[in-house]
Amino acid sequence: MNNWRKIPFGNILKESRDGEWGEGNNAIGYQLCNIIRGTDFSSLYSMKIELPQRWVKDHLIERKKLRPLDIIFEMAGGTANQSTGRSALIKSSLFNRLIDKPLLCASFCRHLRLDQEHYSPHFIYYLLQALYDYGYMAVFNIQHTGVSRFQYTSFKKRTNLNVPPLPIQRKIAAILSAYDDLIENNNRRIAILDKMTEELYCEWFVLLRFPGHEKVKIVKGVPEGWEVKKIGECFTTYLGGTPSRDISSYWGGNIPWINSGEINKLRIINASEFITELGYSKSATKIMPVHTTVLAITGATLGQVSFTELEVCANQSVVGIYDDNDLFNYYIFGYINCTIQNLIAKQGGGGQQHINKDIIEKELIILPSQDLLIEYNRTIIPIFKQIANKYFLNERLKLTRDRLLSRLMSGKIDVEDLDILFPTSMQEDKVTTHA
Repeated sequence: MNNWRKIPFGNILKESRDGEWGEGNNAIGYQLCNIIRGTDFSSLYSMKIELPQRWVKDHLIERKKLRPLDIIFEMAGGTANQSTGRSALIKSSLFNRLIDKPLLCASFCRHLRLDQEHYSPHFIYYLLQALYDYGYMAVFNIQHTGVSRFQYTSFKKRTNLNVPPLPIQRKIAAILSAYDDLIENNNRRIAILDKMTEELYCEWFVLLRFPGHEKVKIVKGVPEGWEVKKIGECFTTYLGGTPSRDISSYWGGNIPWINSGEINKLRIINASEFITELGYSKSATKIMPVHTTVLAITGATLGQVSFTELEVCANQSVVGIYDDNDLFNYYIFGYINCTIQNLIAKQGGGGQQHINKDIIEKELIILPSQDLLIEYNRTIIPIFKQIANKYFLNERLKLTRDRLLSRLMSGKIDVEDLDILFPTSMQEDKVTTHA
């Protein structure tokens, strides 16, 4: 580490500008733009990312539009368990997907444009990630009127970054980027596999083009041999619950527990928190088996659907549906995904709209014949297993990357003499650096 130097944070920047939120409606001199918020950071390179679109003045777009290899810094937001100060690297691949509209960051973020003659954007991004993981960013997190804000001016003034020469920066970034590239590739494959499951379900059970459909009569709107029942009549339903936060002995055990925010994910493979046996016994929550279809029934995640890959409890904003015979569980997931808008249409409540367990239990579900379901499972289960395996693989890759992150950024792993093949995602870094 003899050739690493302390660099004032401001010295790495070529420019830095606040973001822009824009307007909800069009007007003369405005353009429709894609806007990145802090909440979008974790899913920026997901195939299903949908950014908010806002109308922004032309002259502001010219000043504030993002470029490849800009870093976005979160200035406001955060939660009790997550401070502000997160960051995201804007890669060329994102622009390739969002080429039709200008791309800006939101007003509660700011973009950092680096001096690329001396600093690798990939390296600085990972260094900022390391600082966040260490808890350094939390030092500059303040609370005003319920909103957490990041003291950027103070951070910029007080922060010195420990930085090696540019070739070493790029080697370190290449190692970490290789892991992120694998994770992104797996995410793309997951999206393709998920689309396959949707199309297969639709082909067989919506369009009714299942194997042998030509020989099956339609009786009262459904194929002969199929049944229509209420969900509660044939499957087990679970309503979650939350142990009291005021009793510490209820938390920190070994029973996985999720909040409704986890339902945004295609598969549930991790717990949000863990509760104790005592906390479990003193709350309404129930352990849901592997392969339970779970849906969020209230709040911002209302109508989100996921599938458990571990035994897990949930809070009271989550309902689970499970076939105790484990025959219909993959079908249930497809059915609920396909009919979720029908359930949402039955929402009630005053201040916060919601659907409840009773509504779900009374919802009608069409049940195909057992022979057809066995054939469906034979086709669909291997695809579900591939999705789950890639999710778990990504978790292992993230864990390894994060362990390397701290060691690489502290200089404990010397990369100077390593011959490193730069991943595809960093080719843009080379081009920009020498532009």
